[in-house]
Amino acid sequence: MVLRWQIIVVQYFRTKRRSSVDRTSTFFYLQRNPQIINLDFEKATLHVIQCVFGEHVHIQGCFYHLSQNTYRKIQEVGFQAKYKTDEIH
Repeated sequence: MVLRWQIIVVQYFRTKRRSSVDRTSTFFYLQRNPQIINLDFEKATLHVIQCVFGEHVHIQGCFYHLSQNTYRKIQEVGFQAKYKTDEIH
């Protein structure tokens, strides 16, 4: 059995400014055509990535950020207290 290794280039960006122009210029620095991009569920960043790289790129959400946002929502609607006090059946 022959194993072939793939080189995975990971780019991590943290934009200081929140404008669409700043986000777009940040992604233009990537000189590659990525096949998959993992995001943290920001609609503005999703839109910019689709504009810069086109519709062919596969965009995935980050499970950590999904879990974090779900827990925040649980706290926001008041289910955290119920979760802590209810017994598991």
